[in-house]
Amino acid sequence: MKEKKTMLYNKKITKIIITVSCMSVLIVIGVFYFSYASVQQNTVLPENNCNKFYTIPDNSNNHFTVPVLIMSPDSIGCARLNFTIIYDYNDTTSGVRWPRIAELDSLFHIGGYHPLTNDNSSDVTEKNVASLFQTQVIPNTVDLANMKIGSNFTVTYIIKPLKNATGFYDYSLLKPACEHYPLAVVYDANTVNASDFPAFRRGPLPPCVSPPYKLSTVEISGINYKELTLR
Repeated sequence: MKEKKTMLYNKKITKIIITVSCMSVLIVIGVFYFSYASVQQNTVLPENNCNKFYTIPDNSNNHFTVPVLIMSPDSIGCARLNFTIIYDYNDTTSGVRWPRIAELDSLFHIGGYHPLTNDNSSDVTEKNVASLFQTQVIPNTVDLANMKIGSNFTVTYIIKPLKNATGFYDYSLLKPACEHYPLAVVYDANTVNASDFPAFRRGPLPPCVSPPYKLSTVEISGINYKELTLR
């Protein structure tokens, strides 16, 4: 009788050990999968897609000639925005104290406007296109306390229009002088014309970069541009 009880006890202990071991293995697999999935999610648009940058010309002498950015659906393009510190973030001379941490993803917007009328009024509605693009900002933030006046920092924006993103957008990347570049997502760059942006100058502008830093140059890789006259 004693031997039977001992055998039953040993079987229970063995079952418990096997169950605990299986649970531990599952936990380890789960942790590994979660870590892998997180890495995959964060590297959907890796920075190694970016190479051979060239600077978009600044047509400050001609307000109406605008470089329109051009991308193909399902392609990946990069933009390198170079900023210059123009005064200390904690300088309160103007009566404003700027945040120490610069949020850089908030400077990037893609969208456009639907004209509600055919005249030159500003009667427009805004297009919501957030679901048509994958984007990544590197880095997301910059600590301005580590930056001296006259020093520079660079932000890389990685953009992937999805297959259904074909169309024309009145604003995208930030442009010097507190403006934004229009964007065309098309298969044939030769088809892009000024008439594709009828509301370019009619809608409200997205938020602009504010002091204590200013945008000096914009470089692009994997993105083309075409200069158009937009009025």
